[in-house]
Parts: sequence; structure tokens; C-alpha cells
Amino acid sequence: MVEIVSTQFTVNGDLYGNTQIPRNVSLHLYEASGHLFILPQWIEKRLMIPEYVDHHISELILYKIATETGYVPVADPPNWDKCMG
Repeated sequence: MVEIVSTQFTVNGDLYGNTQIPRNVSLHLYEASGHLFILPQWIEKRLMIPEYVDHHISELILYKIATETGYVPVADPPNWDKCMG
């Protein structure tokens, strides 16, 4: 994950959603070889800027959480629909 893009959404100026739960996140794109994907035009300009896309968390499944000592698998991924209230 690159960053948490938002935790809330706005409708007619009113904020909705829990501020502690991510709503949209940016994720890096990877090539089939496992390397970060960088657009060819960036490479030509010698700019090594990896590409990313934004996703709503409902499109993703949480499998692991990064910690200081490594990754912790998630035995029962959360149901984000219940958390979005």
C-alpha cells in the first residue's frame, strides 16, 4: 500500500464514515516478474517513479498486516461493510 487516500466521504458538504477506518487506498502496480511497474516514458526520462492505482477497500481482501517484526497473517479478514457505518 502506498497511502491511505481517505477515511471518509463527503456528500453535499457533510462528512460520513469512521475516521479510524481506511476507505480508499493507493496500491503500487507490479509487473508479472514482481518488479514495481514504471511507465516506459518515465524510464526514458530517467525518472524511476512507480505507478499506483486507487482502490476502495471493499475491492480488497486483507491477508497480512505489516509489523516491525514481519508480517502477521489475518486468520479471518474483516467484513469492511460492517465497519463502514
